Formats: sequence, structure tokens, C-alpha cells
Amino acid sequence: RIKRLFPTVQSVSNIDGMVGSAWDRHKQDLEREFRQAAARDDTPAAMKMLEQIDREFSHAEGLRVQDVAREVIAKQRENLRVQFEMAVHDQEWGHALTVGEEIIEKFPNTKMADEVRDRLDLLRERSAGQAAR
Repeated sequence: RIKRLFPTVQSVSNIDGMVGSAWDRHKQDLEREFRQAAARDDTPAAMKMLEQIDREFSHAEGLRVQDVAREVIAKQRENLRVQFEMAVHDQEWGHALTVGEEIIEKFPNTKMADEVRDRLDLLRERSAGQAAR
């Protein structure tokens, strides 16, 4: 559209290349920031960037970060497992319910999600009882 509006402006003739270069820089920056977040064990930030990478990268581009992504996902799953177990142990039913629902949402096809599903009714009941006090 810009090329049609300003056909005689010299800098506009290169706009496709400029946009392409900016997009490539953005992807390189995102990949670098993702790798840095993973390296410093900032799992929440890395997971957020991984969602963006999933939306914006092609399959081939995504393969470059596949190994790091697997590690980040495994850490996130483990973090949620520990949070859930601690909340249940400490009888923080509302928090256990919230974390359990996140486990089911983010990792629906895991044994851990199945185990949480089996406990959801009990967690809801206890959470409601705790909130009523």
C-alpha cells in the first residue's frame, strides 16, 4: 500500500527488504532472549517467549531452539508439580486448585494431569470449605 501511495519516493522502493530485515532481527533477538532466559533458569519468562516463538517461527526456525525448549518445558512441568505438592501438603487448597488447573491446561496429556484430574473435586470441595471459614 505504501508503495502505491508513494511510487516516486526512493526509500519506499526498498520497504519490502526493510520490513524483512526488521522481522529477521526481531526473530534473532527473540531467540537470543529465549536462550538467555533459559540459561539463567528464568522459566516463566522463557515459557512466555516460547509461546511467541511457537506463533512466529517457521518449523525450520523452531528446530533451532528445540532442545532448549524441551528443557524449559520440563522445568516448567517440574515447577508446577512441586508447587502443587507443596500446596497440598500445606493444605493450601485454593492454591493447589489453581496450580492443578494450570497443570491440566498446560500439560493435559501427562500422567500428572490425570492424577490432578482425579483430585479436582476434592480440591474444589476443600478450597470452598477453606474460603468459607
